[in-house]
Amino acid sequence: MSDVAGRHTDADGQGLRWGVESICSQLTELGCTIAPATYYEHRSRRPCAQEQRGADLKPLITKVHDGDLGQCGVDAGDQQIDD
Repeated sequence: MSDVAGRHTDADGQGLRWGVESICSQLTELGCTIAPATYYEHRSRRPCAQEQRGADLKPLITKVHDGDLGQCGVDAGDQQIDD
């Protein structure tokens, strides 16, 4: 939800402005109640340790994957990253 709202917060569509509040009200009408405060709280929080570790590992995983032309399996990729 936060990703969708973030991408459309300043989007213009046929003269309409899609803010977080309007997206949340539409979701509520569809049975998925999300308060705008929930979006703003999620957006302002710091990444947890797992998210930070994932961000740190992403370039290394990409390097291993690209180096093997995408042919590396999970076990072999883990072994290369650990080395």
